[in-house]
Amino acid sequence: MSDKLVTALFDPPSSSSRSRSRSRRGNRSRSRARPSAGAAPGAECGAGADAGAEAAPGARSDAGADAGSDASAEAAPRQDHQQDDLLQLWEDFDSEDTDVEKHHEARAQTAKQLEAWARKRAKRQRQDEETTTAKERAEDKQLDQLDEAYRREVRDTSGLPIEWAPFTQCAYINGDSYEPAQFVVASRADQSGFYIGGTVNVRRRWLGDTDLPGHCEKYSHMCILGVAIGRLGGRIETALIEYGKNHFPLACRNVCRDSRGLTAGINFIYLCQE
Repeated sequence: MSDKLVTALFDPPSSSSRSRSRSRRGNRSRSRARPSAGAAPGAECGAGADAGAEAAPGARSDAGADAGSDASAEAAPRQDHQQDDLLQLWEDFDSEDTDVEKHHEARAQTAKQLEAWARKRAKRQRQDEETTTAKERAEDKQLDQLDEAYRREVRDTSGLPIEWAPFTQCAYINGDSYEPAQFVVASRADQSGFYIGGTVNVRRRWLGDTDLPGHCEKYSHMCILGVAIGRLGGRIETALIEYGKNHFPLACRNVCRDSRGLTAGINFIYLCQE
C-alpha cells in the first residue's frame, strides 16, 4: 500500500472535515424537513407539520373574525330598528299615560264640581226647608189667631141675622185666591142690592153704636165673606168691591172703591143685602 492510503485509513479526519460533514448533514436534515413543491397540502412532515398545526388556529381565527364582522354588520341595523320600535312604544305608552292622566283629572274635576253643586243644593234645600218651616209656622200661627177671632165673633153674634161661611172657606192668608169670596158675591148679586165692607167687630158693625149707625137699619141680613189679618183684609175688601161694581153695577151699593175702617189686627169682610 502506498503511504497515502495508509494515512487515510488510520488517521482520523480533521476538524474541518468533520465540520463540513456536520454542515452537510444539517443541510440534508433541513432539506428533509422542508416539504417539496409537489407535496400534498395536508401532508405532515416533521417540523413543517408542527408549524402548519400551529398556523391553523390562526387561520380559523381570521375566518371567524370575518364572519363576526359580517354578523355584527347585519345585527347593527336590527338593533337600531329594535331601539326605534322600543322608543316608539315608549312614546305610545307615554301618550296613553298622558291621556289617562287627563281623563282622571277631568273626572276628578267633574267630581269636585258635582260635590260642590251637591253641597250648594243641599244648603239651598235646607234653607228652603227652614224658610218653608218658618213660613208654615207663621201661617199656622196666623190661622190659629184667625180661628180664635172667628169663634169669638160667632159667639158674640149668636141670634143675629148674620151668616157665617165655614172657617176653611173664609179664612185668608197671604197668597190665597179671592175666588171663593167672589163666588159668594156672584151667587147673591141677583137677589137684591148689596153692600161690601170690612170691620174689626161684626156685632158692633151690624147693630151700630152711639157714633156709628148699624147696617141693621138699611139691610136685612149680613154674610161674612172672609177673615184676614191687617192689610190683607183691606186688599180683599177692595178687590170684592171692584168685582161687584164691575160685574153687577146696578146691584152694588158701594160708592167708594177702597177699604175703610180696617186696622192692623184681624178684620172681617162682609156683604149686606137689602
